[in-house]
Amino acid sequence: MAKKPPPERITLTFDLHDLPTAQHRAGLAGLILQIDSMGPEGNRRDPRLIPEIDEASLTATSARITFTRESMQGVFDDLYAAKLVEVVVPSKWAGVDPKPGEHVIEKPNPKTGEVTKTRGFAYDVVQPQAPCLARHLEPDRKPWLDLWRQMVWEIPRGGNNVRSRAPFEQVANSGHCGEGAAAWAAVLDFQEGQAKGLLKTDPISGALLLGAQAVNAETVPFSGRVDHNLLLHFWQVVVLTFIPQVVNKKDAKVERAGYVLAIPDVADLREFRVAFPAILSNLATDTGGRLPAQARIDLPAQAGLEVLRHLKSETGEEAAERRAGRALHRSATGDSARGLIRTTGADKAWSAEWGHSVRAVESYHMQKNRNNIKMLLFDRVVDRPRLVERYQRIVRDYRHPLFRATLMRALVQDEPWTARMIELFAEYPAWFFIEGDDTPRFLPRFGRDARELLRNSYEEVYDMRIDEMSNDERLQHLAVIIQRLVNEYVKSRAEVKTGKKAKDFPKKIVSGKERPIYPPEFREAQQRVCSDAFLAMRSRHDQDFVEYFAGSICSVAQYLPKDDYQFLIRTLMTRPEPNPVARPGLSWEDVKAIAMIAVSATSFNVRPRDVEAKGRLS
Repeated sequence: MAKKPPPERITLTFDLHDLPTAQHRAGLAGLILQIDSMGPEGNRRDPRLIPEIDEASLTATSARITFTRESMQGVFDDLYAAKLVEVVVPSKWAGVDPKPGEHVIEKPNPKTGEVTKTRGFAYDVVQPQAPCLARHLEPDRKPWLDLWRQMVWEIPRGGNNVRSRAPFEQVANSGHCGEGAAAWAAVLDFQEGQAKGLLKTDPISGALLLGAQAVNAETVPFSGRVDHNLLLHFWQVVVLTFIPQVVNKKDAKVERAGYVLAIPDVADLREFRVAFPAILSNLATDTGGRLPAQARIDLPAQAGLEVLRHLKSETGEEAAERRAGRALHRSATGDSARGLIRTTGADKAWSAEWGHSVRAVESYHMQKNRNNIKMLLFDRVVDRPRLVERYQRIVRDYRHPLFRATLMRALVQDEPWTARMIELFAEYPAWFFIEGDDTPRFLPRFGRDARELLRNSYEEVYDMRIDEMSNDERLQHLAVIIQRLVNEYVKSRAEVKTGKKAKDFPKKIVSGKERPIYPPEFREAQQRVCSDAFLAMRSRHDQDFVEYFAGSICSVAQYLPKDDYQFLIRTLMTRPEPNPVARPGLSWEDVKAIAMIAVSATSFNVRPRDVEAKGRLS
């Protein structure tokens, strides 16, 4: 009996609920966007090279896509599109001969602007073109495309996995890659096995699934269904790349630390099909150096928050009208611009946008260490009410990278904003937080952000009764109480050290209020008190801290209403729950964190004004 000829067309049905990982689900969305980009409204490829999406059966969670041998080859050739470009570098590459001829590198002096020319060496390198992304990013947002190219070359296709660059190299040299033919053969084999009741699998490499190895050190294979593996080629179409930055503890310099790949866990294919191109077209165009300024983040999980923010962003005239309507609504209800955004039913409608197109965003912090690609951290940020609004407030109001990162970490974990502060204060030297001669000049001031946070807390709970407050508002009210205690303590101790009374100093009107003018020696005494108090609190825990707070901070004359006094004492005498099931209540740890924040804010407020005049403060 003659063997049945292979089919000329194969239709694959995908359902988001059947796909095992967010990378697979992002791959399905990426495949749809890749096909869209090849069509008449995109890059206008030959119709024979474009797989067909069954639009009639496309739903929020499922898609039917038909391939031919030609269209399978076409979609992979377009995905791995690349070309040879010339680069000129200052030194020769080991084992590679440079191109003949004389080549020059121009280096402008950042101070004088004068350009110096030095000899360079030219090489041809393969550069991924990503036509699906380029149509939305070029020319204004080319730095985002350049960052994507760097990420692809260094992370999934870098290190010991450089052989996985072959598809790009093949397209750059011949116009076609072997992945298309291999995928067609694998799908034919898969469909033949499926007809017999078999689900065939193939190995998965780290180039396709982050964190995977086709065969690990124990020779255990990592495999997946053939039709699912096909999708893993396409998550790179919908990934957003970010640059995490860390602050060096020794010299306070901000350093780059690999890449963070933000992969959306797609929940609605139809919404995401519209949303993601809009996100690309509205990425910020400002750059910090050669890379996008908006791509620089203080915390790996911030990548997920940024994607969610983009999904809820508003553009165009209709969005401007919605924003204007929201502003009128807030002015009518008396909401403060500084306060946390109160979400009304109308606000939810305004902010929804494409927020339901993803269920979460996964962030992969990857770094190349010589020839090894390490996954340093994995985060999954799940959207919830007010998450994006709270994140936007952090980015808007605060500047210091450590301060912002600590608040964002607590936000992602749905913890009180004090939860991670004690850990931060123990990890870095005190001069990061307390204003003094050693405070880094090139970083935004931590104390300035601490002051802003305490001001925001005051405005949030002003004129509210404790029994009317939510848990978050009680925490803010506690911050207001402790700030007053710390301010009075620092002033009183400085009076003792200098022998001068603050009430005797001349006064002036600042922002409509009468403020004393402290002489330099009094401010220096205040700073010493702040430094001593910060170090004393940092080294104390549990009952030791409670005794210090009561015996030192409360040792000077303090004036508190009865309800505030009782509230503070109850909190100070409460121990944190060791294994809380729900969000824990307030405890002495919150008092400690807030007290140290208040000391930092006070040290910034009492800084010598001549230092500020010299431009040492930000």
